[in-house]
Amino acid sequence: MSLRRFYGLCGALVFLAGVVLCRTYWVGQQAAYAASAGGQTVQTLDLPRARGDFYDRNGRKLTGTQTQYYALCIPGDDGYTTLFPYVSYEKQGVLYDRRNLAAPFLIEVSRDLTGRGIATCAVPAHTVDIAPHLLGYLDGEGRGVAGLERAYDALLTASGDKRTVSCVLAAHSGLMAGTSPVWATREEGTGQGVQLTLDADLQRACEALAAQLMPRGCILIMDAATGEVLASVSAPTFDAQDVAASIRADDTSLINRPFAAFSAGSVFKVVLAAAAYEQGLDWFTHDCTGEIVVAGQTYRCAQGRAHGEVNLRGALEESCNTYFIKLGQLLGAEAIRDEAEHFGFGTAVQIAPGLAAAAGTLPDAETLENLGQLATFSFGQGSLTVTPLQITAMMNTVANGGQAGCQRGADSADPRRRQPRRGKTHRGDHPPPGPCLRPGRQICRQRGRSSPIRLRRRRHTERSFTGRHRPPQCRCGLCALRQRQRLRAQLRNPGAVFGYRCPAGGKAVRGGSDSDAPGVRH
Repeated sequence: MSLRRFYGLCGALVFLAGVVLCRTYWVGQQAAYAASAGGQTVQTLDLPRARGDFYDRNGRKLTGTQTQYYALCIPGDDGYTTLFPYVSYEKQGVLYDRRNLAAPFLIEVSRDLTGRGIATCAVPAHTVDIAPHLLGYLDGEGRGVAGLERAYDALLTASGDKRTVSCVLAAHSGLMAGTSPVWATREEGTGQGVQLTLDADLQRACEALAAQLMPRGCILIMDAATGEVLASVSAPTFDAQDVAASIRADDTSLINRPFAAFSAGSVFKVVLAAAAYEQGLDWFTHDCTGEIVVAGQTYRCAQGRAHGEVNLRGALEESCNTYFIKLGQLLGAEAIRDEAEHFGFGTAVQIAPGLAAAAGTLPDAETLENLGQLATFSFGQGSLTVTPLQITAMMNTVANGGQAGCQRGADSADPRRRQPRRGKTHRGDHPPPGPCLRPGRQICRQRGRSSPIRLRRRRHTERSFTGRHRPPQCRCGLCALRQRQRLRAQLRNPGAVFGYRCPAGGKAVRGGSDSDAPGVRH
C-alpha cells in the first residue's frame, strides 16, 4: 500500500469518528432523547385489582376472607431461587420460563416474602366458598359470568383500587442502586359491595346438612315476618374455583335448584285450600274411597289408601288426592288459577338485575277445560311446574297470616363512594355502603334510608259466599271443638242455623246459610 493511500484511509477514519462524536453530542443535548432513555429504565406493572365482596345480613364477609400475595421478581438478583419454594406447582413452570427475562414480573406466592428481601403486595382473594349457586363464579379474567357475580359485575369490578408497582432498572439488570420498588394507587375504587339477606351461620349449617344427608335437592329458609331468604342451598354443589370439573362430571351440579322449575306435587294443595276459603267452600267434606274416576281416568290417593270422610283440614293432613279433585271441580279452573297467580306462581321472581328465578308453568284456561287436566292440576300434577322459591314464598304467606313478602333485589345502585369516617375509608371487615341485594326487600344504606318493596298480593282472609270479609275465628280449644260440632251438624242439615259465644273472650261465632248457598259466616 502506498503512503498516499494510507493517509487517505486514516483521514477517512478520523472523519467518520468526528461524525459519530458530533452525533453523540447532539443526541445528548436533546431533552426528548434524554427523557426516552431515562424512561426505558423504569418498569411499571399493574397489580390485580381487588374485587368487591358480598356480605351477609349481619355484615360478615362471604367472599374476600382470604389473602393473595404477589411477589415482584426482578432480573439479575437471586429472586428466582428464593421464590421457587413459595410458588404453586402450576406457577413454577411460569417462573422457570421467565427466569432469564430482562423485565421484572409479578407472580403469586403463598405468603408474604417481604422479610426475605422480596417486595410483596397483599390483595384480597375473591374466592366463593359459600352459597356458590347464588353467588355464581368468575371466568379466567376475573369477570362474573353467573349468579350475583354476573348481576353486579360492574359494581364489584369498580370496587377495588387500581394499583401499580414501579422500579428503576440499571443497565446491567437489577434495581438501580439506591432505589426500591414503589407501590402506588393509579385510580381509587368505589369501595362498594353487595349485602345479602343470607345468614352465614344458617347457610353453612344447611350446606353441611345437605352434604351429609341430601345427595340431590335444595334447602330454602325464609323469614316469615319479612320474606327475606336466610339460606339457599342446592345439591349437588360445585367448586366455584374449578367449574370445569363440574362441566366434565355432567352431574347437574351447576343447576341452581331453588330457582329452577319442577313438578309441584301435593304441596300445591295449599293453593286450593286458600281458594276454598276465598270462595267460602271451607265447609266442604268428601268421603274418600281411595280412588275417583274423572273423564274415564281413575285417580288414586297414595298407595290407594282410603281416608274415609275428610274435611279440608283432614284432607291436607292426609294429602288426600280425591278430596282435592272434587274440591277443584267445585272451585273451577278460573278460581284455582286466580289463587295460584296471587301466590306468585307463573311469574318470574326478580332476584337482581339480569338474574331471575324461573316463572314455572301454569296451565292455561283452554287446557283446564279438559276435566282430566283439571283433576291433575288440582293436586299439583300435569303440566304445572313451580320453583322451590315460589313454594317457600307460598308457605311464608300462609305462615305470615296471608301477607306476602317480596323476594326482589335492588334494582339500581348508587356508584358514589362513601365519604371517609374518622379519616378512614369504609373498608375492611364491615360491609361498605351502596346498593345492597336483599332478596326479601331493597335497602339503600346511604344516609340510613330503608325502602322496602312489596308485591301487590291481597291478604288471604276468610270470606262467606257473599264475598264479605270475615275476621278470623277464635282459636281456643273450646271453639275448635264447637267448630267440628257445627261442621257435623251442617253435614246432617245444611240449612240449620246456630250460634254461640266463646266463654274465653273470643269473638262471637255464628254458623248458618246465606240466601245463595249453604255456608258459614262469622
